[in-house]
Amino acid sequence: IANFDNIDEVREFLKYTKAYYNAEKRPVRTFSALKVLESLEKIQGLRKYVRVGVVIFCGVILAIILGTIAWLEFLHESYIMALIQSFGVPRGVLFFHSFIENTLLTLSGVALALFIWPFLYNSLSSKFFDLKLRDASEQVLPTYDLTILFVAAVTGVCIAMLPVAVGLRKQIGNILS
Repeated sequence: IANFDNIDEVREFLKYTKAYYNAEKRPVRTFSALKVLESLEKIQGLRKYVRVGVVIFCGVILAIILGTIAWLEFLHESYIMALIQSFGVPRGVLFFHSFIENTLLTLSGVALALFIWPFLYNSLSSKFFDLKLRDASEQVLPTYDLTILFVAAVTGVCIAMLPVAVGLRKQIGNILS
């Protein structure tokens, strides 16, 4: 009976065991969990791709929602922005203000989600007594998940700035009349 720490050690052991008994010309029957371990390894790889797909899909939804909210907000605030512009505030300042506001709101939402998820994970995992899940302090979000989330947030901010950029190009008289 042999126990190993990883799948590569199992492969090496089986290879050397078969080579030894073939050289000795002795028939031996081995029972190995290598096929199961290889299947689990494939499932782990597939799980990684599925998780990345889910994170990308959630990121696209985040960006679209941010853009839509910004469009509706701009339609609501276009009169106020035109009024402020009529007092002599340059378009660039209004655009920069909108950009900073959207960026701060989006990044604070992402940061809040990253700080709250361990609490949610622990509270939900305590409901499943039989699963023996690990504590959230042991869980680490993969870097590429965080990168995708950050890129989606930045994309959402950029989409949110499109209606502001278009709206600020309109003549003040057309909006205020």
